[in-house]
Amino acid sequence: MTWCFAVRPPTPSEINISMGDFSAKVGCEKHGKTVGPHGLGMGNERGERLIHWCEGKRLAIMNTWFAAHPRRRYTRVSPGDRTRNQIEYIMINERYRCSVSNARAYPGVDANSDHNPVIANINIYLRDLKHPKRKPRFVLDTLKNLDISADFSKAVFENLPKNQIKENSQIRWTNLKTSVITAANNVIPKESKKIKQPHWVTDEIKCLLHKRRQFKSGQEKYKRIDKEIQKQCKCAKEKWLEEK
Repeated sequence: MTWCFAVRPPTPSEINISMGDFSAKVGCEKHGKTVGPHGLGMGNERGERLIHWCEGKRLAIMNTWFAAHPRRRYTRVSPGDRTRNQIEYIMINERYRCSVSNARAYPGVDANSDHNPVIANINIYLRDLKHPKRKPRFVLDTLKNLDISADFSKAVFENLPKNQIKENSQIRWTNLKTSVITAANNVIPKESKKIKQPHWVTDEIKCLLHKRRQFKSGQEKYKRIDKEIQKQCKCAKEKWLEEK
């Protein structure tokens, strides 16, 4: 059985692994970044097709890259133990070759089969994704105010270049876009960052939180207000849960 996960050229952010019985012999000669110098025997036509496929998918056949005894390389024994071939492989993106520390066959496994399992040790360290900060949005409802709307319209026309009728449509559109954005930044207010709070937080608790911040230097008052906040939070949360 063959498990094949690389059906297209991998993108830089993906890790593609193909493994299984390909019934192909790639040989023991090094072939670019695809086949290493520690294969087994001579290659055949199916092996050449497999190498060509791996090159198209940018995959490296990892159990040909580690020096090992021949009994750690062959993956199938023919009937009568006449020949031993390497036809099972584990392949990974060329970019992640360094993540594989070992890949070889294990002939001593009691699997009741003429095939030997191929095992690879892979250590992959993924980098945390950095989410871009969301830019604050304009409070467009403020344009309902006639004074703000008039100031915005005035700022847009003031920022437009004079005598741009002769310019082509692309330049005129770029000038209009720049003018609108500049006017919006100068006139329309932006949303302030909202602090997420649980639904059960009451206005009384918010006032206590604000009051507690004023007594950071005074330990006794701070502790007394903090104790009152914990009491209020417990009661408010229980009440909110009962209503839910």
